[in-house]
Amino acid sequence: MITSNGGKPIMHQKPCLFHGLCTALATPFGKEGIDYATLREHIEWQISQNVDALLVCGTTGEASTLTTKERKTLVMCAAEIIDGRVPLIVGTGTNNTETTVAWSHHAKACGANGLLIVTPYYNKGTEEGIVKHYLHVAEKVDLPQIVYHVPSRTGVTLALSQIEALADHPNIVAIKEADTNLDRMLDIILATSGRLAIYAGNDSLTIPTLSMGGIGLISVISNILPAEMGDIIRLYMAGNVKDSTALFYQMLPLMRLLFGRTNPAPIKYALSLCGFGTGEVRLPLDTIPETLAIQIQRELRLLDA
Repeated sequence: MITSNGGKPIMHQKPCLFHGLCTALATPFGKEGIDYATLREHIEWQISQNVDALLVCGTTGEASTLTTKERKTLVMCAAEIIDGRVPLIVGTGTNNTETTVAWSHHAKACGANGLLIVTPYYNKGTEEGIVKHYLHVAEKVDLPQIVYHVPSRTGVTLALSQIEALADHPNIVAIKEADTNLDRMLDIILATSGRLAIYAGNDSLTIPTLSMGGIGLISVISNILPAEMGDIIRLYMAGNVKDSTALFYQMLPLMRLLFGRTNPAPIKYALSLCGFGTGEVRLPLDTIPETLAIQIQRELRLLDA
């Protein structure tokens, strides 16, 4: 529950895909393509650590460099492994509206519980065109959808009027806010009046987002520290702000290091240290520099101490 300027409570008006922690899964690669054995092991471990949802084919999953066959098989495999134990969210957004519809239909057919749809990039869509893009997908595919707002990657910043227009559609239930402008996040929460749930799109903004009325996080660092990130959110939502914040600040240096190079290269290196895959990323990404690798190793040792 959040509170409007008038002091009246604003309740979320649509069912939420999840409250709490969703891990944006990295896609493990091997010599033959996707390493499905490691994927299975990682998903099973994530579920054992009590995550609230799992996301595949997001930014951290390197969806943009997956082949069509890989993408289809990855979604089917993830759905089979998860088997309904936690919600499965699939990133289906592209800058081609009909391709987005097609990927969204495929995700639904595989058993996905929801979709993460990034703002169309590169085309330089008009304000009206981008709204129509989202609404077209929402009309064609009857699944809960999360607007993925990440201007640093798309080059597109959604206007508040666009977000308000999207909030009216019953299938558009939330926004993953990966802009770092906290004032703007407040504006979104007030303007949508409970019609959209807010998920933090940056690990380092977990506490600020929760404090403003957000209901969870779609996380990168939880690929390696799901229990700890889940504790931060659960403690905060239970009213134990002191312990939640203390744990958050303990993990903040590593959160920042994991964005010392383009995501997901640093988190995939960290995953390799934890026994999940080789850390391989696909071009045009590359391995992280040794200096960053040493810093990540050091922070992991400190957190393990």
